[in-house]
Amino acid sequence: MDRSKIQSAWGRIGGYSRAARNDSRILARSGQNGLLRRFEHEVDPDGTLDTAQRAKRVRYAQKAHMLRLNLVRTQERAATETRVAPRTSQADQ
Repeated sequence: MDRSKIQSAWGRIGGYSRAARNDSRILARSGQNGLLRRFEHEVDPDGTLDTAQRAKRVRYAQKAHMLRLNLVRTQERAATETRVAPRTSQADQ
């Protein structure tokens, strides 16, 4: 088994163990709050913007982040599809 599959398996084990001990809504809220703080710092590092303007920019930063993730996933999926050889049926042989 290659290293990335082993790391992935350990990550899943850790995630399932944590979910078994904690309420998933609390874990999700914690992660969402951290991401929100990251975007707030990204769009207003000095804290000089008014609340409404900061919130507007944070929404745009979140949208850009999600689109970036979607683009990367789409590119990965396309690359995987080109690497996988199409199956041939026995009738073709």
